[in-house]
Amino acid sequence: MIKNLNDEDKKNKYISNLSLLSIINKDRDIKQGSYAIYPGARCPLALVTNVFSNIKGALTLIVGTAECTYYNKNISLMFKDGYEENTTWSYSIDPKELIFGCRDGVIQALYEMSKTDAEVIFLVSACVPEMVGEDFEGIARYVNTMINSRVINIPAAHFKSYSSVPTKIASLTALYHLMEKPIIENRPLEKNTINLLGETSNSLKKSELICILQKHGISINCSVPSNLTIDTLREAPLATLSIVTDLAALPLAKKMFASFGIPYVLFPHLLDPKEIRKAYYEIEGYLNISIEDDIETLYEKTQKQVDFITAIVKGRSFISGYLSLDPFIFSSFFSSLQMKPLYIEAEYYFNEDKLWKNKILAFGYDPYIGRTFNFNTTREVLDSTTTNYYFGYNIAEKPKDNSIKFIKYETALSELGFEQPLSLLKHLTF
Repeated sequence: MIKNLNDEDKKNKYISNLSLLSIINKDRDIKQGSYAIYPGARCPLALVTNVFSNIKGALTLIVGTAECTYYNKNISLMFKDGYEENTTWSYSIDPKELIFGCRDGVIQALYEMSKTDAEVIFLVSACVPEMVGEDFEGIARYVNTMINSRVINIPAAHFKSYSSVPTKIASLTALYHLMEKPIIENRPLEKNTINLLGETSNSLKKSELICILQKHGISINCSVPSNLTIDTLREAPLATLSIVTDLAALPLAKKMFASFGIPYVLFPHLLDPKEIRKAYYEIEGYLNISIEDDIETLYEKTQKQVDFITAIVKGRSFISGYLSLDPFIFSSFFSSLQMKPLYIEAEYYFNEDKLWKNKILAFGYDPYIGRTFNFNTTREVLDSTTTNYYFGYNIAEKPKDNSIKFIKYETALSELGFEQPLSLLKHLTF
């Protein structure tokens, strides 16, 4: 018989299931607050569609149960206006194939898809066919000897990780295989050009970073993975520099550097003015341009605003819910304003997040860390904790007395540079 918990016991129970930041060293160290999770973490298929749906000349075949293929078809229709433009195909396995395998059917499906003259087909294997052990890498190798389209396998089994992000990393990294070394051996580099690497890089084309670079004669060679063709992907190695705007795209940048010699600068959605200035100067050095005046003017303006806001919010506390920004970068910045983080939701912990984790700890804070999309835990933390600010998109009820200021910050993905902290700081004053 399950013991009935009183309200205070329930509140403490959710929090006691969580881990403190100080013991998070890898992604699997992040815990869920509640035993029953609604609605659960994102399915990896959504991020696969985000990456591949806008690559002209490429098709995606999702192999999974009827539920998986139906879900992904709905997601894919959000990215395309009509069925004729949709590049996502579905292979729904039947009960017999769960026992005897779906190899023959998938091979036939890939053969049929190749009749569309698609240059590339991404073969995406969902949870159930991965669980029963179907050899999709072997299928891809075999079919590549039969058809003109190139088949690349992307394993997307959710049960193999605690997040959808590893599949996003695999999807972005797979694009490396479409980049060709002979391109840079037979053609000169496209001087004064950059690659933008990151899931939402296309939304940054009017950002502060791009405006400054364009003013100094720098243009975008390739924006991965948005608005691409196979030809533009092939020519990605011709750029002078890659700017990584998403930590999930860092493995792709590293492979491009190792194979093609293209240097890269890690410039995710940073908030600390010193970190932003450092990234700008790295970009300046690689591109051999002079943007010092722009950098220093913006840095001084931003630092002045940071100092002003710090005097107002010093000693206040905050909770970081689900945001488009890396939660560790985000919470590190607010910790530097002498604000206390109480609870941080994270979808994934990258190795690079250790830098910002250690900064939070160095400020003397050790908040609880929980998984995103665990709404019941978020509500319980808000109910059981006294805090001043809540940042996030997810479903969390506002207190009736308006004691907590709720902030969404909906323009986050279109900003990059000093404009990012300046925009965010506008939300902080009551």
